[in-house]
Amino acid sequence: MTKINKRGGFGLLGVVAVALGAACGDSEVGPPAPVIPVDASVPDSAPPVDASVGDSALPFDASVVDSAPPVDASLKDVSVPDSAMCVYGTFAAKVDYSTGSAPSDVAVGDFNGDTKLDLASTSFSDKTVSVLLGAGNGTFAAKVDYATGGSPHGVAVGDFNGDKKLDLAVANQGNNSVSVLLGAGNGTFAAKVDYAGDAPYGVAVGDFTGDTKPDLLLTN
Repeated sequence: MTKINKRGGFGLLGVVAVALGAACGDSEVGPPAPVIPVDASVPDSAPPVDASVGDSALPFDASVVDSAPPVDASLKDVSVPDSAMCVYGTFAAKVDYSTGSAPSDVAVGDFNGDTKLDLASTSFSDKTVSVLLGAGNGTFAAKVDYATGGSPHGVAVGDFNGDKKLDLAVANQGNNSVSVLLGAGNGTFAAKVDYAGDAPYGVAVGDFTGDTKPDLLLTN
């Protein structure tokens, strides 16, 4: 996986690692079902009745004190089956997929409209962004590379031209620009168009002017 230090240095292993999360109730995940103690004790007697209320009170049937059903002491230890447990925070072993050299950031989106998530990963050394289309089962197709500006870092996803197809924005620290690659909706992207920046490191998408159109925010 990519190693990133506080000074912006990057490892050169050109892969993106995917680790699949465990499903709730997966019997292969988590500790054995716990034994839950149950307090089977019952009071020896009913609370006392105040007989001083007078003759007008309804008669009290003391026989109900002894009529409670017996407690099955065998239920003191109850086991909960694995299928009833939800275990979170665990993942399968990673699976690596090739990217360009020194991957620096990754973004997720449905780039080909099949309702399955895809990946876009910037490659600092190769001046590219790699797109890996997802199969919907946790696996991804081989990368397709698209040219960016110099030393790309951050990548963000948004619909920048209002065609309901996801596009990419890449912050290029090496040549003071942000590259916009318009998506065709089938998993492919047009050639980049560069816009001026100031050694941008990261990029975010949002409507910052309230006109319902996506804008870009760059960190330097």
